[in-house]
Amino acid sequence: MIISSMAVMVPIVLVISRKVTGGWGEAVLFAIRMAVGLGLEMLPAIVKANFAEGTVAIMAFGFVLPHILPIASLLEFIHPK
Repeated sequence: MIISSMAVMVPIVLVISRKVTGGWGEAVLFAIRMAVGLGLEMLPAIVKANFAEGTVAIMAFGFVLPHILPIASLLEFIHPK
């Protein structure tokens, strides 16, 4: 998900940055910095989405997760707000 969003984001930012700055070198560096920065910002959302998807998959097998809060607090420990 991060790679696909970067693959879409980099060319768009590259073209816009090229038209604004006028130089390919600066435009390429800015597009890469933008993709890396936004990729890191999206990481917690992707982890939480994968957690929710895994929870649904486990429940589909008939397992009951009585204590989801400790698992959710583990995610907060990994990436605090």
